[in-house]
Amino acid sequence: MTIVIGSTLASIVTTHSLSLVQGVSALALLVTLQFLVTANSVHWQGFHGALTGEPTLLRRNGGPLVAAMKPDRVIEDEPRAAVRQAGGRALQEAGAVILETDGSLTRILRPS
Repeated sequence: MTIVIGSTLASIVTTHSLSLVQGVSALALLVTLQFLVTANSVHWQGFHGALTGEPTLLRRNGGPLVAAMKPDRVIEDEPRAAVRQAGGRALQEAGAVILETDGSLTRILRPS
C-alpha cells in the first residue's frame, strides 16, 4: 500500500493535467480504504482469512507434495534452493519445506 500512496503522490506532483483536488481526493480514498481493510481484518476473522492465505507444506520427509506445489506454481528448484540455503546438500535432507503466506520458504532439515 505504501508504494501505491507514494506513486499517487508522485503523480500529483508531476502530472500537470491532474488537479490538486483530484490528487488529494485519491490519496484520501486510498488511506480510507487501507483503514477500512485493516479495521475489518482485525475485528472479523473471516475477513482476515479471506485476505491472508494458509502456509502450504511443499515437501515432507524429502519427498515432494506435487498436489500442493502445482496450485501455488512452485517448481522443484525453489525448495532445492531453500534447502541449500539452510545448509542441506540434497532435498532428501529436508524434513519439511513450507511455503509461507509472504512467499518465503521455510525449511526444516532432518537431524543428521
